[in-house]
Amino acid sequence: GTDGETYNISSNDHVQIREVAEKILRCFHLDGTREFDDWIEFVPDRPFNDSMYWTDDSKLRALGWKQRMSFDEALRVTVDWYCRDSEGFWPMCDSSVSTVAVDEDIVIAEGNHIRANGGDTDHPSSPPGRNQGRYALSNDHYDPSKPTCVLINSMCMTVSLYHDQFNNKELTDAMNLLAIEPLGHGATSCPSEHFTYWDSAVMALQVMDHFGIQKAFALGTSQGGWMVTRMALLAPDRILGLMPLGTSMDYESADSRSKGCWDPAASLTAFYDKWTSPGATPDFVVDDVWCGLVGGIGFGAAATAEKSAFWTKTLKEVYQGDEGRKKVRMALNCLLERDGLLLRLRDIRCPVYWLQGTEDTPFGTTVPAEQIKLFTASPEAKLVMIEGGAHYLNATNPKEKPLNPVKLTVVDTNSCKWHDLPVDFMKCAIQVMPLINDTESGMAIVKARHHRGVCDPWHSHPCAHALYVLEGTLKTHQGNYEPGHFVAFPEGGVMIHGATDEQDCVVLFITNKKFEIHFAGDKNNPKAPVLASG
Repeated sequence: GTDGETYNISSNDHVQIREVAEKILRCFHLDGTREFDDWIEFVPDRPFNDSMYWTDDSKLRALGWKQRMSFDEALRVTVDWYCRDSEGFWPMCDSSVSTVAVDEDIVIAEGNHIRANGGDTDHPSSPPGRNQGRYALSNDHYDPSKPTCVLINSMCMTVSLYHDQFNNKELTDAMNLLAIEPLGHGATSCPSEHFTYWDSAVMALQVMDHFGIQKAFALGTSQGGWMVTRMALLAPDRILGLMPLGTSMDYESADSRSKGCWDPAASLTAFYDKWTSPGATPDFVVDDVWCGLVGGIGFGAAATAEKSAFWTKTLKEVYQGDEGRKKVRMALNCLLERDGLLLRLRDIRCPVYWLQGTEDTPFGTTVPAEQIKLFTASPEAKLVMIEGGAHYLNATNPKEKPLNPVKLTVVDTNSCKWHDLPVDFMKCAIQVMPLINDTESGMAIVKARHHRGVCDPWHSHPCAHALYVLEGTLKTHQGNYEPGHFVAFPEGGVMIHGATDEQDCVVLFITNKKFEIHFAGDKNNPKAPVLASG
């Protein structure tokens, strides 16, 4: 074989071909005589239809090889592998793209597929009664040790919109990327012809459930911005942060149009009317005008002949036949009749980092600057304008960086030396390791060590300060604190802190302005605090 290929080797065993087919369907959670009959086609004139598979591993065992898993387990691994590594085996699929069955109501997740109850669908590759949703997962697997970002694409795009992000090794090494095609897009389908952005938000949360992802950041491009915001409203405890790109939070209202946003109804309703049909349309293929419109609005000046050809081909493959017509029609319906979220934004409780291109044709720059202020419950809500960025910002400016990135102060305390700081009043010294000292504000961060038995007696500071305990036990007038505790002292208060008699204490010492210390009883210091009698 070829180096790098995978081979499945079983023990001495035999199994009927029909049984293998049933086992494969069970990997997709299809179980039952009716479902088997729907999906297994018996070809009478095909040779060896009734034969059995037989595998003989005696020669391998003689070489010292051992069986690692059962036939059923190996078959499931094989199915999962084919779904992940589709490029070489399913040429019509995008690289690293898998199809998952997603239900409208309940999700049962296992392997690379999700299934549950639902209505009928005429999708030629879908199990009867189930949604089909397609996702792309970076590095072909979910790594629970990394944070995760869910990506929702723009109108009529697919997960391929995030090609640059998936090919950014620095990014995929740092976090899991999970791109999900919303309803009406790509390889997704729905048992019901009608759906909304809210349904796509629920489906995206279900895909997170499938992977066991409890919490994630969510990024949405254009319409994806509406959808990920809905995710945060539906599951506020699961969305860690929102990253809307090239979007708005309002419907296409008269107010938004007066501030530079587009009026899609005026130019796109004619397409919706054209795609409405009382009967089936098996010969339907979305036309070049629509394909050019989608790419032109989205990519702007960054559009190229190569991109245009790719997306025209993709849209014509996705939106063909009767189902394709229904999908693109309802995707457009969701855009034309989407509901605004302005009154709901005050309920978003996660950070929001909104990026908007200065050349964004549909939504401009005025409305985002106003709407970012409506995230009043968010701990942080920022809008960053990307100079020259178009509507599909992640595709037109995939590696955009700030013009003036902050210079970091990095100190390796493992290689720094301790310095003795004599304290005359105490007739001893503490050890310090200066890390940061702002000469203007006086703010300082110091790593400090009190040797065991050394504790600062009653004293005060003209600055607020805090101690983060790294090693040992911090002794204070209010109690003792173990490593991991953060202890803050208000400005001007009188206090005691230091090490216990048993062990040294190492802390991170932080002050908000110039540091001074005044000990009670220091007759030479007019600023020394006076203790109450008794």
